[in-house]
Amino acid sequence: MVIERAKQVLKIEADAVFDLINKVNENFVRAVEILSECQGKVIITGIGKSGIISQKIASTLASTGTPAFFLHPAEGIHGDLGMIGKRDVIVAVSNSGETNEIAQLLPLIKRIGIKLIVMTGNLNSLLAQSGDVVIDIGVKEEACPLGLVPTASSTAALAMGDALALALLEKRGFEPEDFALLHPGGSLGKKLIGLRVVSADTNTPCTFRDSILRNSTLAIGFFFYKVPWFGWIFIALISIFELIILIGSRDGMRFGDEIAKTKVVTVGSAGVSTDTEH
Repeated sequence: MVIERAKQVLKIEADAVFDLINKVNENFVRAVEILSECQGKVIITGIGKSGIISQKIASTLASTGTPAFFLHPAEGIHGDLGMIGKRDVIVAVSNSGETNEIAQLLPLIKRIGIKLIVMTGNLNSLLAQSGDVVIDIGVKEEACPLGLVPTASSTAALAMGDALALALLEKRGFEPEDFALLHPGGSLGKKLIGLRVVSADTNTPCTFRDSILRNSTLAIGFFFYKVPWFGWIFIALISIFELIILIGSRDGMRFGDEIAKTKVVTVGSAGVSTDTEH
């Protein structure tokens, strides 16, 4: 019973995404054009499950070269609309298209005079009628056996958001080097810009254990950051200490590197192994 239900959920959600292929039309192309011409920021808004999906879409856009952030619609009508400028574009995500909190934003968006891209499963909704461009993300059914929990609809919204972001990425000519500039902290970013974390003693790629040790100070700081006052002071002290160590190091090693006996080097440097980094 459990396995059958799980397989049915995956099939329904997979079918929902597959059906989106036929919904990629001139409206989708126009939405990409509006986003590519945007001279300000892209603001993604949604509430509930759509809000969570909106946050992911905003994050994907930002990480692929499009300045974007998430605006909670309830916060928007209580002052956060001040984040929006006349050169921005708003993307509203709502399966029903009748979300009250977003509906309250519509006259304010029109007053500012910016473009509104709507992603909805209800093309006859108030939100769809208010959009400059409407992208259909409707699904035949939810994967929930009660037909209540947003499942296939939220998956479809996420997939269409990815399609929008990556089509925009390609239109803008976003390259691996651009990605690296926006991801300098991760191992992927380091590889793309020709850097690698290696053992300070042997110049071989750092091990998984080295990686844990190297980032332990930041992990501890993040843990204590959740503790009011003490945590904030603790993370501030760690940050200052890391900076002092970094400035004082001839090789640009931070405190984590001192603990793990690692360093960041340019790939291809003399004596640096090109084996896969852990």
